[in-house]
Amino acid sequence: MQTTEPASHTPIDIPVRHMGFRFPSDLPRYWMNGDPFETHMMHALSLTFPDGEKAFIDSVRHYQDRITDPSLREDVRAFIGQEIQHSREHEALNTFIESLGLPVHEVYDFIRARIAQTDAEAPPIVKLAVTCALEHFTAILADAMLSQPEMLEGVDARVRPLWLWHAIEETEHKSVAFDVYQHVGGDYRTRVMAMAYVTVEFISNQARFHRTLMKADGQMGNVRSWARGMAKYWGPRGVYTRLAPAYLAYFRPDFHPWQHDNRALVERHKRAIEAQARRVVPRGRAAQA
Repeated sequence: MQTTEPASHTPIDIPVRHMGFRFPSDLPRYWMNGDPFETHMMHALSLTFPDGEKAFIDSVRHYQDRITDPSLREDVRAFIGQEIQHSREHEALNTFIESLGLPVHEVYDFIRARIAQTDAEAPPIVKLAVTCALEHFTAILADAMLSQPEMLEGVDARVRPLWLWHAIEETEHKSVAFDVYQHVGGDYRTRVMAMAYVTVEFISNQARFHRTLMKADGQMGNVRSWARGMAKYWGPRGVYTRLAPAYLAYFRPDFHPWQHDNRALVERHKRAIEAQARRVVPRGRAAQA
């Protein structure tokens, strides 16, 4: 039987920033270093967000009435507000991707079918554990974007703020789903089993979407782009390879997302992003912002 545990708290504000990004038709087709591999890798990630973020919200919202800690309740409202904005802003980029003649809806259909299957088969605590695992993936990717300059080097200036903004907000709310999971009595075994499942699904699905976009764009035979991208991201000192220790930390029984305190990275970057925001809603008033 699930029990309620004392809540952990997010040690940073979680404002909801309304950005209103627009991606004009003259944006380069390969807006990341002029490279198909890297650009479609980011396209594949962006296509997962509209429906994925909604699933995250649903899994946390299911337990909203069981949260007894006022600060965690505010964190959840802010988490929901940020995730709503992430869905909206990535839909704008995804509209641009679709304008390139790429099979956006083929990817959407696959994602929606996977979410529907999980909804039909998994109990709520497992769906929340899946959200915790995926939030850990987004948190460590966000940390890489904020701390490794090569992640966003060469990104068109009209696209770079979207990823920087998203990385900041993923960092700010990185522990909210985890704190809810702990608060409602989620256990260690379910948490790590969900991560094992998510690891296979996330990596294989991203590879699938990436190949789908590369193939549709006639780039499957672009050996130079593939070789350069695989070396940069998956080589011995690759961007993703270097994330292994942060990923593995999740399997510690005493793990908590804020054991890696990267608030300074948020402070370093957020001022430039907030200068572009249409509106910033403070934590605590953000549920339907």
